Amino acid sequence: MKAKFTAFFNKVVALLVTIIFALSNIASTGLSLQVKPKNAEALRLSFAAFSDSHLAGDEDSARVKVLYQGLRNLDGRVDAIVAVGDMTDRGEREQYETFYRCVKKEVTSSKFIAAVGNHDTWTTGSNGENPTYEFLRAYNGYSGKNLTEAYYTEEVKGYTFIVLATEADNTSAYLSEKQISWLDSELEKATESGKPAFVLCHWPLDGTCGQMEIDPEHGMGAQSAEVQAVLEKYKNVFYFSGHIHAGLRGELSNKIFGHQSVETINGVHYINLPSFMFPNTRSLKTGNGGNILPGCGYIAEVYENEVVLRARNYPLGFYMPVYEKTIDLVK
Repeated sequence: MKAKFTAFFNKVVALLVTIIFALSNIASTGLSLQVKPKNAEALRLSFAAFSDSHLAGDEDSARVKVLYQGLRNLDGRVDAIVAVGDMTDRGEREQYETFYRCVKKEVTSSKFIAAVGNHDTWTTGSNGENPTYEFLRAYNGYSGKNLTEAYYTEEVKGYTFIVLATEADNTSAYLSEKQISWLDSELEKATESGKPAFVLCHWPLDGTCGQMEIDPEHGMGAQSAEVQAVLEKYKNVFYFSGHIHAGLRGELSNKIFGHQSVETINGVHYINLPSFMFPNTRSLKTGNGGNILPGCGYIAEVYENEVVLRARNYPLGFYMPVYEKTIDLVK
């Protein structure tokens, strides 16, 4: 029975992404709204974030085509594109190679930054000791870096992106004391000038953005409180996650269910990204609302005194103002 359901679900997913790809071709002929900042003259940084592309299969699969279209519509129109984990379905070398073929072809102007997710560590093709081996091999090969850990810092136009990583191959994350201490140090440096800092981690911290209501088994896990305590030491910290496939949720969701995709808790701004590739059905299954549409993410526009988070469907090319959020920066 389970095998039949899985086969049926995969067929539904394939159908949906095929429809999105077909519609994106129509939209790209002139119906789409180009990526444009609200105030181009005052803009200091812009980046697009997405999560859970779950690439599997060959180069001609519908999933790959949807990712191609989404990246194509963003490249050169934002300063950076960030993938917040689960880029692949099982972390296999061939899946990483397919993913980075998409990136190399479609991202030629924007900076590309990647964080590891739990699915990205579930390979049997690594050296058997380091669960992030294939992630590092693929990202180093793409970027020309020589990272030895999957957590690292990247700078774009003077703004800092701090990428966290699990150090295990579990569904929940494991961050060593060394990594948490490193996070503390990196945040101190990144925020000392008053600029916002952007932390990228596939796992939402426990209890943020409706994680406990929607999917209580898929928070960060054991280190969540410790990481949260570090984040709360600093001003203007934005934490981007994915993982729970909850879909976009805005103010209406907050009024009805008590949570939304963008939340500020004890001064830290949490942004939970929907699944880019799969229908976001988990919040519906638990009666917690949520937009099921795949292909979506947030574009962050950074200004002197605020950060504007604009929800957008990337392959179809339209903004979703009902989920937009403006966050004032603390001086």
